[in-house]
Amino acid sequence: MVNREEHASYTSVNGEIVEDARPRYDIRRVVGTNIRSLRLEAGLAQDVLATRMGVDQAYVSKLEAGKRNPTITTISYAARALGVEVSTLFLTEGVRSAKVSAWPGDNITFIKPVHDDSDAGRR
Repeated sequence: MVNREEHASYTSVNGEIVEDARPRYDIRRVVGTNIRSLRLEAGLAQDVLATRMGVDQAYVSKLEAGKRNPTITTISYAARALGVEVSTLFLTEGVRSAKVSAWPGDNITFIKPVHDDSDAGRR
């Protein structure tokens, strides 16, 4: 799993210690891992997702591997093709939440782990 506390960076500005606001994780990998996980949950092949997004299968493969830096437009196409909110693709720490309605007007949030097999050897 991606650990947000790794590699924290601080600097001194006018005598004050300020934390670097840049993420301490690779956002491309986070987005790619989430796209892959959601695609597999939906039972979609890469070529089907690619067609829905209007890109080719090779691009989806590289996107899922974190080897592409997609535009926000491409990310929105992926979210739409997967039936999720754009923000879902940016969630880290292995947690993704979804809202479902139990009764009209009532919302329940379920939290489900998202496993990133690419980190298995680092634990």
